[in-house]
Amino acid sequence: MFVRDATGLDVSVRVKPAASSDSVNGVVATADGQLNLVLRVRAVPDNGRANKAVIALFATWAGCPKRDIHIIRGAAARIKTLRVTGPADRLDRTRAKLETLTHER
Repeated sequence: MFVRDATGLDVSVRVKPAASSDSVNGVVATADGQLNLVLRVRAVPDNGRANKAVIALFATWAGCPKRDIHIIRGAAARIKTLRVTGPADRLDRTRAKLETLTHER
């Protein structure tokens, strides 16, 4: 679900666009066993609206500025990989939040 290296944190997410509200809904496993953070966004997948909403929602949830979050894989898919950059202490806090969700699963 997430990989931390020297330059940042990669997070695998499953996006559910056109939802009734924006929310982070825990962790779900794919058929191959990969864990994904579930993000529901109200925006529709049209002209990048849902992608912008995903970045904004994750930024709010993780306590990171939007400028530090980029979609590096899956821009046109429901399963995406987000790249989070920034100070090491913020990345460690984000990783700890992700680990908590993983253990609650």
